Amino acid sequence: VGSRNMNYRSFMHDLELDVELGSEKSVHELEVQFEVDSLRAFKLTREQIREFQPIAFIVSLWLTPFKRWM
Repeated sequence: VGSRNMNYRSFMHDLELDVELGSEKSVHELEVQFEVDSLRAFKLTREQIREFQPIAFIVSLWLTPFKRWM
């Protein structure tokens, strides 16, 4: 599930990996999990996102030194 990026960052920095599922059981389990996740998902409004800004700023300062590995 997702997309493959064909660029330098993807190959050398992000260490992306493709997985191909051949088992029908595995595919079915992934589909079921996707549906469960979709039912639990909700839309965030701009107002809700703005409430996170102070926390997000503090967390981003703390995580900045680790961004190469994220």
